[in-house]
Amino acid sequence: MAKRRERRTIDVSPEINRISSWLETWMDGDGGIHGPVIHKVGRVLLPYPHNVQLLRFDNIEDTTWTQSIAAIGYVELYKKTKDKKTLDVAERIAGRLLELQRKDGSFDHAAFEHDSDPFRKNSKPLVHQAYPDIALLRLYEAETAGGKITGGKAGAKKYLRAAERNIGFLIGNYFDKSAGTFRSSLVSKVHMANMASVAIEALLRLYKINGDDSLLKIAESCGDWLYKLFNGNFVPYGDYNEHTNPLTLYNAITLQGLDDLYFETKDRKYFKLVNGILKFLLQSYDKSTGFYFHRIENGKMVKYPQYVAASGIMLWNIMEATKTGVKCDVTPHAASLKSAVYPNGGVPSYIGYGEWQDCFPCPAWVAMAFLGLVAYAGKPEISGKMNEKTNPKTNKKTNGAGFKSFAKEWGGYSFLDEKDKFTLIKNGEIIWRAEKTEEVPETNKIEAFYQKNTLLQHAVGKTVKGLKNRFLKNRI
Repeated sequence: MAKRRERRTIDVSPEINRISSWLETWMDGDGGIHGPVIHKVGRVLLPYPHNVQLLRFDNIEDTTWTQSIAAIGYVELYKKTKDKKTLDVAERIAGRLLELQRKDGSFDHAAFEHDSDPFRKNSKPLVHQAYPDIALLRLYEAETAGGKITGGKAGAKKYLRAAERNIGFLIGNYFDKSAGTFRSSLVSKVHMANMASVAIEALLRLYKINGDDSLLKIAESCGDWLYKLFNGNFVPYGDYNEHTNPLTLYNAITLQGLDDLYFETKDRKYFKLVNGILKFLLQSYDKSTGFYFHRIENGKMVKYPQYVAASGIMLWNIMEATKTGVKCDVTPHAASLKSAVYPNGGVPSYIGYGEWQDCFPCPAWVAMAFLGLVAYAGKPEISGKMNEKTNPKTNKKTNGAGFKSFAKEWGGYSFLDEKDKFTLIKNGEIIWRAEKTEEVPETNKIEAFYQKNTLLQHAVGKTVKGLKNRFLKNRI
Protein backbone atom coordinates (compact mmCIF):
# COMPACT_ATOMS: atom_id res chain seq x y z
CA MET A 1 0.00 0.00 0.00
CA ALA A 2 1.15 3.52 -0.70
CA LYS A 3 2.59 4.78 2.57
CA ARG A 4 3.11 8.53 2.53
CA ARG A 5 0.61 9.96 4.97
CA GLU A 6 -1.40 13.00 3.99
CA ARG A 7 -0.50 16.19 5.85
CA ARG A 8 -1.88 19.65 5.11
CA THR A 9 0.61 22.14 6.41
CA ILE A 10 0.79 25.00 3.90
CA ASP A 11 -1.58 27.81 2.99
CA VAL A 12 -2.36 28.00 -0.73
CA SER A 13 -5.10 30.66 -0.50
CA PRO A 14 -2.97 33.47 -2.02
CA GLU A 15 -2.13 31.30 -5.02
CA ILE A 16 -5.76 30.25 -5.50
CA ASN A 17 -6.79 33.90 -5.58
CA ARG A 18 -4.00 34.90 -7.96
CA ILE A 19 -4.75 32.06 -10.38
CA SER A 20 -8.47 32.82 -10.26
CA SER A 21 -7.83 36.46 -11.15
CA TRP A 22 -5.52 35.43 -13.99
CA LEU A 23 -7.99 32.90 -15.42
CA GLU A 24 -10.83 35.40 -15.39
CA THR A 25 -8.84 37.80 -17.55
CA TRP A 26 -9.06 35.18 -20.31
CA MET A 27 -12.84 34.86 -19.95
CA ASP A 28 -15.18 36.43 -22.50
CA GLY A 29 -18.63 37.85 -21.88
CA ASP A 30 -20.28 34.45 -22.33
CA GLY A 31 -18.08 32.67 -19.80
CA GLY A 32 -15.78 31.12 -22.41
CA ILE A 33 -12.13 30.87 -21.36
CA HIS A 34 -9.86 31.42 -24.36
CA GLY A 35 -6.10 31.62 -24.71
CA PRO A 36 -3.07 30.18 -26.46
CA VAL A 37 -1.97 26.58 -26.24
CA ILE A 38 1.31 24.79 -26.86
CA HIS A 39 0.21 22.53 -29.65
CA LYS A 40 1.72 19.48 -31.27
CA VAL A 41 1.56 19.84 -35.02
CA GLY A 42 0.14 17.10 -37.24
CA ARG A 43 -0.62 13.64 -35.90
CA VAL A 44 2.59 13.06 -34.01
CA LEU A 45 2.22 10.39 -31.31
CA LEU A 46 4.51 9.45 -28.43
CA PRO A 47 7.31 9.55 -27.42
CA TYR A 48 7.62 13.11 -26.19
CA PRO A 49 8.98 15.65 -26.79
CA HIS A 50 7.57 16.14 -30.27
CA ASN A 51 9.88 17.35 -33.01
CA VAL A 52 7.50 20.12 -34.02
CA GLN A 53 5.83 22.48 -31.57
CA LEU A 54 3.42 25.31 -32.24
CA LEU A 55 2.40 28.20 -30.02
CA ARG A 56 -0.92 29.03 -31.63
CA PHE A 57 -2.69 32.33 -31.17
CA ASP A 58 -5.25 31.83 -33.92
CA ASN A 59 -8.54 29.95 -33.62
CA ILE A 60 -8.12 29.20 -29.94
CA GLU A 61 -11.59 28.28 -28.82
CA ASP A 62 -13.13 28.01 -25.40
CA THR A 63 -12.70 24.24 -25.36
CA THR A 64 -14.69 21.82 -23.25
CA TRP A 65 -11.54 20.77 -21.40
CA THR A 66 -10.75 24.29 -20.22
CA GLN A 67 -14.38 25.04 -19.41
CA SER A 68 -14.90 21.79 -17.51
CA ILE A 69 -11.74 21.82 -15.39
CA ALA A 70 -12.23 25.48 -14.49
CA ALA A 71 -15.90 24.91 -13.62
CA ILE A 72 -15.03 21.95 -11.38
CA GLY A 73 -12.40 24.08 -9.64
CA TYR A 74 -14.90 26.82 -8.86
CA VAL A 75 -17.55 24.32 -7.75
CA GLU A 76 -15.09 22.71 -5.35
CA LEU A 77 -14.05 26.15 -4.11
CA TYR A 78 -17.69 27.00 -3.46
CA LYS A 79 -18.19 23.77 -1.52
CA LYS A 80 -15.28 24.67 0.75
CA THR A 81 -16.04 28.37 1.23
CA LYS A 82 -19.81 28.72 0.57
CA ASP A 83 -18.82 31.96 -1.16
CA LYS A 84 -21.59 32.75 -3.65
CA LYS A 85 -19.19 34.59 -5.97
CA THR A 86 -17.34 31.37 -6.71
CA LEU A 87 -20.62 29.66 -7.60
CA ASP A 88 -21.45 32.55 -9.90
CA VAL A 89 -18.18 32.01 -11.77
CA ALA A 90 -18.88 28.27 -12.06
CA GLU A 91 -22.32 29.03 -13.48
CA ARG A 92 -20.87 31.44 -16.06
CA ILE A 93 -18.37 28.85 -17.23
CA ALA A 94 -20.96 26.05 -17.25
CA GLY A 95 -23.35 28.30 -19.14
CA ARG A 96 -20.87 28.38 -22.00
CA LEU A 97 -20.68 24.57 -21.92
CA LEU A 98 -24.45 24.46 -22.41
CA GLU A 99 -24.11 26.74 -25.43
CA LEU A 100 -21.57 24.33 -26.92
CA GLN A 101 -23.92 21.35 -26.78
CA ARG A 102 -25.41 20.12 -30.06
CA LYS A 103 -28.85 18.68 -30.64
CA ASP A 104 -27.43 15.15 -30.65
CA GLY A 105 -26.07 15.72 -27.13
CA SER A 106 -22.39 16.03 -28.09
CA PHE A 107 -20.26 19.07 -27.34
CA ASP A 108 -18.48 21.28 -29.85
CA HIS A 109 -14.97 22.68 -29.27
CA ALA A 110 -14.15 19.27 -27.79
CA ALA A 111 -10.66 18.77 -29.12
CA PHE A 112 -8.27 20.93 -27.07
CA GLU A 113 -4.83 20.41 -28.61
CA HIS A 114 -6.25 19.00 -31.80
CA ASP A 115 -8.66 21.79 -32.74
CA SER A 116 -6.41 22.91 -35.60
CA ASP A 117 -6.72 19.49 -37.22
CA PRO A 118 -10.18 19.06 -38.81
CA PHE A 119 -9.95 15.26 -38.58
CA ARG A 120 -9.26 15.26 -34.86
CA LYS A 121 -11.61 18.15 -34.20
CA ASN A 122 -14.54 16.19 -35.60
CA SER A 123 -13.47 13.00 -33.85
CA LYS A 124 -14.63 14.39 -30.48
CA PRO A 125 -12.21 12.59 -28.11
CA LEU A 126 -14.02 10.83 -25.28
CA VAL A 127 -12.24 12.62 -22.44
CA HIS A 128 -13.29 16.01 -23.84
CA GLN A 129 -16.90 14.84 -23.99
CA ALA A 130 -17.04 13.21 -20.54
CA TYR A 131 -15.38 15.97 -18.51
CA PRO A 132 -18.24 18.40 -19.26
CA ASP A 133 -20.63 15.84 -17.75
CA ILE A 134 -18.57 15.69 -14.57
CA ALA A 135 -18.49 19.50 -14.35
CA LEU A 136 -22.22 19.88 -14.99
CA LEU A 137 -23.19 17.13 -12.57
CA ARG A 138 -20.89 18.45 -9.83
CA LEU A 139 -22.48 21.86 -10.29
CA TYR A 140 -25.96 20.31 -10.15
CA GLU A 141 -25.02 18.52 -6.92
CA ALA A 142 -23.69 21.74 -5.39
CA GLU A 143 -26.87 23.60 -6.26
CA THR A 144 -29.15 20.90 -4.88
CA ALA A 145 -27.22 19.98 -1.74
CA GLY A 146 -29.52 19.06 1.11
CA GLY A 147 -32.56 19.51 -1.10
CA LYS A 148 -31.91 23.24 -1.36
CA ILE A 149 -31.56 24.60 -4.87
CA THR A 150 -29.42 27.72 -4.76
CA GLY A 151 -29.70 28.50 -8.45
CA GLY A 152 -33.43 27.94 -8.85
CA LYS A 153 -35.02 24.63 -9.82
CA ALA A 154 -34.93 25.21 -13.57
CA GLY A 155 -31.41 26.59 -13.34
CA ALA A 156 -30.06 23.48 -11.66
CA LYS A 157 -31.98 21.01 -13.81
CA LYS A 158 -30.53 22.33 -17.06
CA TYR A 159 -27.11 21.05 -16.00
CA LEU A 160 -28.55 17.62 -15.25
CA ARG A 161 -30.45 17.43 -18.54
CA ALA A 162 -27.37 18.42 -20.55
CA ALA A 163 -25.27 15.72 -18.86
CA GLU A 164 -28.01 13.12 -19.43
CA ARG A 165 -28.14 13.93 -23.12
CA ASN A 166 -24.36 13.75 -23.55
CA ILE A 167 -23.98 10.51 -21.58
CA GLY A 168 -26.70 8.99 -23.75
CA PHE A 169 -24.72 10.09 -26.80
CA LEU A 170 -21.53 8.54 -25.43
CA ILE A 171 -23.16 5.21 -24.62
CA GLY A 172 -24.79 5.06 -28.03
CA ASN A 173 -21.75 6.10 -30.07
CA TYR A 174 -18.61 5.27 -28.07
CA PHE A 175 -19.29 2.19 -25.94
CA ASP A 176 -17.70 -0.93 -27.42
CA LYS A 177 -19.61 -3.93 -26.07
CA SER A 178 -17.04 -6.41 -27.37
CA ALA A 179 -14.26 -4.71 -25.39
CA GLY A 180 -16.39 -3.74 -22.43
CA THR A 181 -15.24 -0.13 -22.49
CA PHE A 182 -15.46 3.10 -24.46
CA ARG A 183 -13.60 3.85 -27.67
CA SER A 184 -11.34 6.87 -27.40
CA SER A 185 -13.24 8.91 -30.01
CA LEU A 186 -16.01 8.80 -32.59
CA VAL A 187 -13.62 7.61 -35.30
CA SER A 188 -11.19 5.48 -33.26
CA LYS A 189 -11.21 1.75 -32.63
CA VAL A 190 -8.75 1.91 -29.74
CA HIS A 191 -9.42 2.23 -26.02
CA MET A 192 -7.49 4.48 -23.63
CA ALA A 193 -7.28 4.02 -19.88
CA ASN A 194 -7.53 7.62 -18.72
CA MET A 195 -10.51 8.30 -20.99
CA ALA A 196 -12.37 5.23 -19.73
CA SER A 197 -11.87 6.32 -16.13
CA VAL A 198 -13.19 9.83 -16.75
CA ALA A 199 -16.27 8.24 -18.34
CA ILE A 200 -16.69 6.07 -15.23
CA GLU A 201 -17.06 9.11 -12.99
CA ALA A 202 -19.55 10.71 -15.37
CA LEU A 203 -21.63 7.52 -15.41
CA LEU A 204 -21.56 7.07 -11.63
CA ARG A 205 -22.44 10.68 -10.87
CA LEU A 206 -25.52 10.38 -13.03
CA TYR A 207 -26.32 6.96 -11.54
CA LYS A 208 -26.28 8.40 -8.01
CA ILE A 209 -28.81 10.99 -9.13
CA ASN A 210 -31.25 8.92 -11.20
CA GLY A 211 -30.59 5.36 -9.99
CA ASP A 212 -30.35 3.88 -13.50
CA ASP A 213 -28.66 0.49 -12.96
CA SER A 214 -27.53 0.30 -16.58
CA LEU A 215 -25.12 3.17 -15.89
CA LEU A 216 -23.56 1.27 -13.00
CA LYS A 217 -23.18 -1.87 -15.12
CA ILE A 218 -21.34 0.02 -17.85
CA ALA A 219 -19.11 1.70 -15.24
CA GLU A 220 -18.28 -1.72 -13.76
CA SER A 221 -17.52 -3.07 -17.21
CA CYS A 222 -15.06 -0.22 -17.79
CA GLY A 223 -13.52 -0.81 -14.36
CA ASP A 224 -13.05 -4.50 -15.12
CA TRP A 225 -11.37 -3.61 -18.42
CA LEU A 226 -9.01 -1.27 -16.56
CA TYR A 227 -8.22 -3.98 -14.00
CA LYS A 228 -7.28 -6.40 -16.80
CA LEU A 229 -5.11 -3.71 -18.38
CA PHE A 230 -3.32 -3.07 -15.07
CA ASN A 231 -0.01 -4.98 -15.02
CA GLY A 232 0.55 -4.82 -11.28
CA ASN A 233 2.75 -1.72 -11.46
CA PHE A 234 0.93 0.80 -13.67
CA VAL A 235 -1.81 1.17 -16.25
CA PRO A 236 -0.54 1.39 -19.86
CA TYR A 237 -1.74 4.25 -22.02
CA GLY A 238 -4.16 1.95 -23.82
CA ASP A 239 -4.68 -1.50 -25.26
CA TYR A 240 -2.72 -1.11 -28.49
CA ASN A 241 0.95 -1.30 -29.33
CA GLU A 242 1.85 2.33 -29.94
CA HIS A 243 0.67 3.46 -26.53
CA THR A 244 1.75 0.81 -24.07
CA ASN A 245 4.25 3.12 -22.34
CA PRO A 246 2.62 4.72 -19.29
CA LEU A 247 2.54 8.45 -18.63
CA THR A 248 2.39 9.55 -15.03
CA LEU A 249 -0.17 12.23 -15.93
CA TYR A 250 -2.51 9.74 -17.57
CA ASN A 251 -2.12 7.23 -14.74
CA ALA A 252 -3.20 9.97 -12.35
CA ILE A 253 -6.22 10.77 -14.52
CA THR A 254 -7.01 7.03 -14.58
CA LEU A 255 -7.68 7.36 -10.85
CA GLN A 256 -10.58 9.67 -11.76
CA GLY A 257 -13.61 7.44 -11.34
CA LEU A 258 -12.07 4.49 -9.53
CA ASP A 259 -12.71 5.79 -6.01
CA ASP A 260 -16.39 6.26 -6.87
CA LEU A 261 -16.53 2.77 -8.38
CA TYR A 262 -14.99 1.25 -5.27
CA PHE A 263 -17.47 3.04 -3.00
CA GLU A 264 -20.45 1.95 -5.10
CA THR A 265 -19.45 -1.71 -5.48
CA LYS A 266 -17.14 -2.38 -2.49
CA ASP A 267 -15.19 -4.57 -4.91
CA ARG A 268 -11.62 -4.89 -3.63
CA LYS A 269 -10.11 -5.17 -7.09
CA TYR A 270 -10.86 -1.50 -7.64
CA PHE A 271 -9.13 -0.68 -4.37
CA LYS A 272 -6.11 -2.69 -5.52
CA LEU A 273 -6.14 -0.74 -8.76
CA VAL A 274 -6.21 2.60 -6.94
CA ASN A 275 -3.45 1.53 -4.57
CA GLY A 276 -1.29 0.21 -7.41
CA ILE A 277 -1.53 3.43 -9.43
CA LEU A 278 -0.77 5.56 -6.37
CA LYS A 279 2.28 3.43 -5.62
CA PHE A 280 3.51 3.95 -9.19
CA LEU A 281 3.00 7.71 -8.90
CA LEU A 282 4.86 7.90 -5.59
CA GLN A 283 7.78 6.01 -7.14
CA SER A 284 7.69 8.50 -10.04
CA TYR A 285 7.86 11.59 -7.82
CA ASP A 286 10.98 13.67 -8.43
CA LYS A 287 12.06 15.20 -5.12
CA SER A 288 14.57 17.44 -6.89
CA THR A 289 11.84 19.30 -8.81
CA GLY A 290 8.74 18.60 -6.73
CA PHE A 291 6.87 17.16 -9.72
CA TYR A 292 6.56 13.79 -11.46
CA PHE A 293 8.74 12.05 -14.02
CA HIS A 294 7.15 11.98 -17.44
CA ARG A 295 6.75 8.33 -18.41
CA ILE A 296 8.24 4.86 -18.58
CA GLU A 297 9.70 3.83 -21.93
CA ASN A 298 11.18 0.40 -22.62
CA GLY A 299 11.20 -0.30 -18.90
CA LYS A 300 13.11 2.87 -18.00
CA MET A 301 11.84 6.06 -16.35
CA VAL A 302 12.03 9.11 -18.61
CA LYS A 303 12.44 12.16 -16.39
CA TYR A 304 11.45 15.01 -18.73
CA PRO A 305 9.36 16.86 -19.63
CA GLN A 306 7.62 17.21 -16.28
CA TYR A 307 4.19 18.80 -16.09
CA VAL A 308 3.92 21.85 -13.82
CA ALA A 309 0.52 23.50 -14.28
CA ALA A 310 -1.08 20.28 -15.51
CA SER A 311 0.21 18.46 -12.43
CA GLY A 312 -2.67 20.14 -10.62
CA ILE A 313 -5.05 17.57 -12.08
CA MET A 314 -2.71 14.88 -10.75
CA LEU A 315 -2.85 16.45 -7.30
CA TRP A 316 -6.67 16.55 -7.46
CA ASN A 317 -7.05 12.93 -8.56
CA ILE A 318 -4.54 11.67 -6.02
CA MET A 319 -6.46 13.45 -3.26
CA GLU A 320 -9.76 12.06 -4.53
CA ALA A 321 -8.24 8.56 -4.52
CA THR A 322 -7.11 8.87 -0.90
CA LYS A 323 -10.78 8.85 0.08
CA THR A 324 -10.62 5.08 -0.36
CA GLY A 325 -8.36 4.93 2.69
CA VAL A 326 -5.00 4.87 0.93
CA LYS A 327 -2.65 7.29 2.69
CA CYS A 328 -0.55 9.64 0.61
CA ASP A 329 1.26 12.81 1.60
CA VAL A 330 0.59 15.33 -1.16
CA THR A 331 2.03 18.37 0.63
CA PRO A 332 5.44 18.27 -1.11
CA HIS A 333 3.70 18.35 -4.49
CA ALA A 334 1.30 21.09 -3.37
CA ALA A 335 4.23 23.13 -2.07
CA SER A 336 6.03 22.81 -5.41
CA LEU A 337 2.93 23.86 -7.32
CA LYS A 338 2.40 26.78 -4.94
CA SER A 339 5.95 28.00 -5.46
CA ALA A 340 5.61 27.73 -9.25
CA VAL A 341 2.75 30.24 -9.49
CA TYR A 342 3.83 33.50 -11.11
CA PRO A 343 3.16 36.75 -9.21
CA ASN A 344 0.37 37.60 -11.67
CA GLY A 345 -1.30 34.17 -11.27
CA GLY A 346 -0.07 32.38 -14.38
CA VAL A 347 1.61 28.99 -13.95
CA PRO A 348 4.45 27.67 -16.14
CA SER A 349 3.71 24.65 -18.29
CA TYR A 350 6.72 22.34 -18.01
CA ILE A 351 10.17 21.58 -16.69
CA GLY A 352 12.59 20.27 -19.29
CA TYR A 353 10.46 20.52 -22.42
CA GLY A 354 12.04 23.56 -24.04
CA GLU A 355 12.83 27.17 -23.27
CA TRP A 356 9.62 28.96 -24.22
CA GLN A 357 7.47 25.84 -23.74
CA ASP A 358 8.49 25.61 -20.10
CA CYS A 359 7.73 29.18 -19.10
CA PHE A 360 4.59 29.95 -21.11
CA PRO A 361 1.32 29.51 -19.16
CA CYS A 362 -1.70 28.15 -21.05
CA PRO A 363 -5.15 28.87 -19.57
CA ALA A 364 -6.29 25.28 -20.11
CA TRP A 365 -3.43 23.95 -18.00
CA VAL A 366 -3.47 26.75 -15.47
CA ALA A 367 -7.06 25.69 -14.77
CA MET A 368 -5.64 22.32 -13.70
CA ALA A 369 -3.26 24.02 -11.27
CA PHE A 370 -6.22 25.95 -9.88
CA LEU A 371 -8.24 22.76 -9.37
CA GLY A 372 -5.34 20.97 -7.70
CA LEU A 373 -4.66 23.74 -5.20
CA VAL A 374 -8.36 24.10 -4.42
CA ALA A 375 -8.52 20.35 -3.75
CA TYR A 376 -5.52 20.59 -1.42
CA ALA A 377 -6.74 23.64 0.50
CA GLY A 378 -8.65 23.25 3.73
CA LYS A 379 -10.89 26.32 3.70
CA PRO A 380 -9.33 28.89 1.37
CA GLU A 381 -9.55 32.60 2.08
CA ILE A 382 -11.28 34.37 -0.83
CA SER A 383 -10.02 37.83 -1.79
CA GLY A 384 -13.47 39.25 -2.55
CA LYS A 385 -12.50 40.52 -6.01
CA MET A 386 -13.77 37.52 -7.87
CA ASN A 387 -16.30 37.94 -10.68
CA GLU A 388 -16.82 41.68 -10.17
CA LYS A 389 -16.01 43.05 -13.63
CA THR A 390 -19.16 44.08 -15.51
CA ASN A 391 -20.12 46.46 -18.25
CA PRO A 392 -22.29 49.10 -16.51
CA LYS A 393 -24.28 49.76 -19.69
CA THR A 394 -25.28 46.17 -20.41
CA ASN A 395 -24.70 44.61 -16.99
CA LYS A 396 -22.90 41.81 -18.85
CA LYS A 397 -19.55 40.40 -17.83
CA THR A 398 -16.72 42.02 -19.75
CA ASN A 399 -14.03 40.35 -21.81
CA GLY A 400 -10.80 39.96 -19.88
CA ALA A 401 -7.59 41.79 -20.64
CA GLY A 402 -5.81 38.66 -21.79
CA PHE A 403 -8.58 37.66 -24.14
CA LYS A 404 -8.79 41.18 -25.54
CA SER A 405 -5.08 41.48 -26.22
CA PHE A 406 -4.95 37.99 -27.68
CA ALA A 407 -7.84 38.61 -30.04
CA LYS A 408 -6.86 42.13 -31.05
CA GLU A 409 -3.10 41.87 -31.45
CA TRP A 410 -2.30 38.23 -32.12
CA GLY A 411 -5.26 36.73 -33.96
CA GLY A 412 -3.78 34.92 -36.93
CA TYR A 413 -0.26 34.58 -35.49
CA SER A 414 1.45 31.26 -34.82
CA PHE A 415 4.96 30.64 -33.54
CA LEU A 416 6.35 27.35 -34.84
CA ASP A 417 9.27 25.70 -33.04
CA GLU A 418 10.60 23.01 -35.35
CA LYS A 419 13.50 20.66 -34.79
CA ASP A 420 16.07 22.94 -36.40
CA LYS A 421 14.40 26.32 -36.91
CA PHE A 422 11.89 28.87 -35.66
CA THR A 423 9.10 30.18 -37.88
CA LEU A 424 6.62 33.02 -37.40
CA ILE A 425 3.38 32.61 -39.33
CA LYS A 426 0.51 35.03 -39.83
CA ASN A 427 -2.75 33.93 -41.44
CA GLY A 428 -1.07 30.89 -42.91
CA GLU A 429 1.88 32.78 -44.48
CA ILE A 430 5.48 32.56 -43.29
CA ILE A 431 6.69 36.05 -42.40
CA TRP A 432 9.97 35.12 -40.68
CA ARG A 433 12.19 32.06 -40.33
CA ALA A 434 15.57 31.44 -38.71
CA GLU A 435 17.77 28.45 -38.13
CA LYS A 436 18.28 27.67 -34.45
CA THR A 437 22.02 27.91 -34.89
CA GLU A 438 21.78 31.52 -36.02
CA GLU A 439 22.24 34.47 -33.72
CA VAL A 440 18.93 36.35 -33.50
CA PRO A 441 19.45 40.02 -34.49
CA GLU A 442 17.74 42.77 -32.54
CA THR A 443 15.82 44.01 -35.55
CA ASN A 444 14.11 40.87 -36.76
CA LYS A 445 10.41 40.18 -36.49
CA ILE A 446 10.58 37.48 -33.85
CA GLU A 447 12.34 39.96 -31.56
CA ALA A 448 9.52 42.43 -32.12
CA PHE A 449 7.03 39.65 -31.60
CA TYR A 450 8.26 39.12 -28.06
CA GLN A 451 9.32 42.65 -27.23
CA LYS A 452 5.94 44.28 -27.84
CA ASN A 453 3.78 41.25 -27.19
CA THR A 454 1.32 42.38 -24.54
CA LEU A 455 -0.24 38.92 -24.61
CA LEU A 456 2.99 37.34 -23.46
CA GLN A 457 3.52 40.05 -20.86
CA HIS A 458 0.00 39.48 -19.60
CA ALA A 459 0.43 35.72 -19.50
CA VAL A 460 3.78 35.60 -17.73
CA GLY A 461 3.80 38.90 -15.87
CA LYS A 462 6.31 41.74 -16.10
CA THR A 463 7.87 41.02 -12.72
CA VAL A 464 9.00 37.46 -13.38
CA LYS A 465 12.76 37.01 -13.17
CA GLY A 466 15.10 34.25 -14.20
CA LEU A 467 13.37 33.04 -17.35
CA LYS A 468 16.01 31.16 -19.33
CA ASN A 469 14.73 31.95 -22.78
CA ARG A 470 16.77 33.70 -25.42
CA PHE A 471 13.74 35.73 -26.49
CA LEU A 472 12.25 36.44 -23.08
CA LYS A 473 15.28 37.26 -20.97
CA ASN A 474 15.34 40.88 -19.78
CA ARG A 475 12.39 41.79 -21.97
CA ILE A 476 9.42 41.48 -19.63
